Amino acid sequence: MAQQLEIDHAGFDVAMVDGYPYLLEFNRLFGNTGLQGLSQQVSQAIEHYLREQSERDDDPIDPTPPLPVAV
Repeated sequence: MAQQLEIDHAGFDVAMVDGYPYLLEFNRLFGNTGLQGLSQQVSQAIEHYLREQSERDDDPIDPTPPLPVAV
């Protein structure tokens, strides 16, 4: 794929779903520093999600999946 896109150096994020590769993203310019404040935003989102889940009244025998299933 890198040859087809004429990319010499890149990071690719690929998910394998039922034996098929899905390209999520690729980065030609990347480093070792993340986006400012992203860690805090992610932590807050996880905390929010966990609080919502703890307040749900699901049936423990037949729970509803929290996220849609990838096709």
